[in-house]
Amino acid sequence: MKIKRSLSVVLILAFFFAFLPHAGAYSDTEGHPAQQAIERFSEYGIILGYDGLFRPDDSITRAEMAIIIDRMVSYTQTAQNTYQDLDDGWHTEAVLKLCAAGILQGYDGCVRPFDNITRAEAVVMLARTFGVSEYAEGIRIFDDAASIPDWAAGLTGAMAYAGALPFGRNFEYAREITRAEVVQILDALLADICDVPGLYTRNVHGNLLVTAPDVVLTDITVSGNIYVAGQAQNFTFSDAAVLGEVYTLANPDIKADDDSFAGSLLPSDTAPTADIASELDLSHTGSETVSVIVRAGRSLAQIFDLLEEKGVCSAAALFAACETIDFSRYYPFLADSCQAENRIFALEGYIAPDSYTFYTGSSPALVLKTMLDPSAEAYSDYAERAAGLGRTLDEIITIASIIEKEVGGCTEQDRATVASIIYNRLDSGTKLQMNVTENYLETYVLPYTNAGLADYEPYYNTYMCSGLPAGAICSPRADCIEAALSPYDTDYIFFRSDRYGNIYYAVTYEEHVQNGTLAAAATEYLGYLGNVSLPEAEDEYVPVDGRYSGVTILLDPGHGGRDTGAYTGDVSEKDLNLAVALKLRGLLRAEGVNVLLTRDGDTTLTPYDRVDLANDFSPDLFLSIHCNSYEDDHTVNGIETYYYPGDAASAEWANYLQNAMIAASAAADRGVRSNELIVLHYTQMPSVMVELGFLTNDMESNLLQSEMYQSLLAQALADATLAYLDSRTA
Repeated sequence: MKIKRSLSVVLILAFFFAFLPHAGAYSDTEGHPAQQAIERFSEYGIILGYDGLFRPDDSITRAEMAIIIDRMVSYTQTAQNTYQDLDDGWHTEAVLKLCAAGILQGYDGCVRPFDNITRAEAVVMLARTFGVSEYAEGIRIFDDAASIPDWAAGLTGAMAYAGALPFGRNFEYAREITRAEVVQILDALLADICDVPGLYTRNVHGNLLVTAPDVVLTDITVSGNIYVAGQAQNFTFSDAAVLGEVYTLANPDIKADDDSFAGSLLPSDTAPTADIASELDLSHTGSETVSVIVRAGRSLAQIFDLLEEKGVCSAAALFAACETIDFSRYYPFLADSCQAENRIFALEGYIAPDSYTFYTGSSPALVLKTMLDPSAEAYSDYAERAAGLGRTLDEIITIASIIEKEVGGCTEQDRATVASIIYNRLDSGTKLQMNVTENYLETYVLPYTNAGLADYEPYYNTYMCSGLPAGAICSPRADCIEAALSPYDTDYIFFRSDRYGNIYYAVTYEEHVQNGTLAAAATEYLGYLGNVSLPEAEDEYVPVDGRYSGVTILLDPGHGGRDTGAYTGDVSEKDLNLAVALKLRGLLRAEGVNVLLTRDGDTTLTPYDRVDLANDFSPDLFLSIHCNSYEDDHTVNGIETYYYPGDAASAEWANYLQNAMIAASAAADRGVRSNELIVLHYTQMPSVMVELGFLTNDMESNLLQSEMYQSLLAQALADATLAYLDSRTA
């Protein structure tokens, strides 16, 4: 799958005197960190280099910086030349224009046009150009914040807070800025540019600069600000939603009709616009049907893998269909997602959580139609409500998917509050910095594409990209979509969670740090923006000198914290998993085994957190403990055990465990199966997952809540594990 590079951004940069038609003409930008930004701007505009070179790492002078900005803005006022060191030349008019606008300031009667410009000077000039308000607190992200002078701190902080500065951990305010760094800052500030006259209807996810005359925006949402340059006379917008402000950089004639800022942006009709039955293959080769439950929070990759496992259709064929078929022809509610720039999977987020019935051997188009038909009905109301907020449906679904992964299983209040934080960060230009977007790339994208992390991070990793990621990261539940459509009105900017699922909210960074201290002191675990810490050894535990001394086993009670797992009445799976794990720990320790737990309380851990703990501890064995559920058929019951395909040691241990549990419990034997689960795939020791029974089955649910039955299963697991250890040393 390929990332679609934006075709809508144009910026006229005057880097001196030579015209080059395309960034490909620059032989010195290949592999440069700014290559993408340089290509993005030069593909649709004029960028000036030197005889086939861009010289990205060269410094630039204050005069050259003045020309770059004036070519963008086209100022109309010119200051009187009172500067001792400003003679008539190619640069004079631009310098005086920026002096008149207050962008460039002199020193003791001199303007120093040929001095190389520093990072601080350049950032301040660009911030003044775009009317950025000072926010000195933003310089805290730099390790050398204390060295930044007062005259630069306010605007530098604001630009850093908005994620527009490409300087890493140190600002080095007096260091000369490079040509590439200037392009990178502009690239971060401006999502789109209208550089030719005409009608524009494409939505803009960020700030928009208008540089051409006679530009009309209609039926459009701009999620950031609009900056109108001096050459953009007769700029108008109608039936447009501008979520930021409109700034006139050089006094053009701006007009708006009465419907602007509240236009109806999306079609409400969800009926197919083309005949899907006649155009696509909707056949199936099997006569049997299977039910598949799509749970909230599942990614498209997880859904497709499940469909393949159930014999419905191969995941590869489903991904290929998503890549080659424009489903917005049949489902208009998908229009924005199918046309979104740099979106990875167009249907991500649009498979509504539900139970679906499929024929085995279904064609990819039939499978997707089966899920999209009810999804279209469910999402139709959301599209109109999103338009009423000045948002696209795709933006709402993307926001809801982040809420789902962060706090989907929490309370309505938490979902609406986290929604407010997302909007507050978007409105202020602050990066979202949601770690679930990183996990999405690493877990549910890279294994299904032939591209590397660098191809996707600029568009999805919200620690790197400004604004929303390019698309949803999972299928959100209806409650999370409601939160995205009806966020609370708060001033919160930060949140983090503790191991018990409590969420701490903060307005200021200082409060956020204090909340982290409170969460760490209470639970030794920081959720959002924190790090999973290894559980500390229990002071009261004294290892037993037994037959299995020297053996270490890591027990992994599934779910925990915000991730409750399945429910049975008022009892959650996470609690039952932990109860059995604690009983098993005692039994194994009595034989001298050194037993560790990924959690010994109600901690929220991702699958990758569990893998990291396992690989850090490096135990001899890793056992993940779970209970099962199947909402579609409450008669389903039994015990099953999983290992990673091809792992002979894990398969052998899994058979010991399964046989012992069946013999002890007389439960239905659902067998030993291979599965590429994360905790089985990436752990570096024999690893097994057991499913102790179905909470959706009344009989097994009652048994699993019984302490006697929990002890019975724990004893079976202990006996089987010790027998397996014996077999390895025999």
